[in-house]
Amino acid sequence: MAVCLFLSGTLTPVVHLFLSRQAENGGIDGQEKTIAVQQIMNECKNAEAVKPADAGRAVTCRKTGGEEVRFEIYHNMIRKRVNGKGHVPVLQNAASLNVYMKNGLLFLDITSVNRKKRHISFPIYTYLKGD
Repeated sequence: MAVCLFLSGTLTPVVHLFLSRQAENGGIDGQEKTIAVQQIMNECKNAEAVKPADAGRAVTCRKTGGEEVRFEIYHNMIRKRVNGKGHVPVLQNAASLNVYMKNGLLFLDITSVNRKKRHISFPIYTYLKGD
């Protein structure tokens, strides 16, 4: 009985370790990246104006009511701040963020702490004057 309890208590973390798709050596987890990009896209979609900030190291989304949502690099993560307050981690293990706009697309170049680069782009409808 004691052996069964020991195995059931230690087997779960071991199975989780081998079956989960965790990032290696400080890399960016694929699921976490997808969720982070979705959050940024949703804020941009609901914004009246979207623009790069801090020489391309952040993106700012200004809503109709004047609320400003900003995504920026902070201590190896991308964080979300609202009106200059708060600290909501959005993506871990991100060493740098480069943001720029071209032809109605917002480009995010994210470099992880292990120097792997991710290039993401999506349309900014306010730029295109769409719905």
